[in-house]
Amino acid sequence: MALSFFICYINHSLAVKEEALLDFQNIIVLVIAAMLIAALALLANVMKENRRGAGKPVVAGEIDEHTTIRELLSINGGVSDVLSSYGMHCAGCPSASDEELCQACSVHNLDVDEVLSTLKEYLSLD
Repeated sequence: MALSFFICYINHSLAVKEEALLDFQNIIVLVIAAMLIAALALLANVMKENRRGAGKPVVAGEIDEHTTIRELLSINGGVSDVLSSYGMHCAGCPSASDEELCQACSVHNLDVDEVLSTLKEYLSLD
């Protein structure tokens, strides 16, 4: 009787350890997946910077629909007031800083050409 109890106890212990091992493996898979996603996002940003000219500051006269919100704000902080007048409070939104003007306008159902024209007028580029 004691022997069968001992065997049941060992089997139960092994089953618990096996479940714990599977949980640990799942956690490792999730961590690796998260690291891959972060690496891909970083790579996408690097590729985007390379297309625009890495490290090259945006000059006010070169803004277009593909200029990011961050780049617009770096030209002139007052751009946030222009964007706010259209209901785009992008200056305070962390997710919008790397968003292009055309993407931000699309999200807010705005005409990118109209917003771009207003921005250029504000920056005295037209």
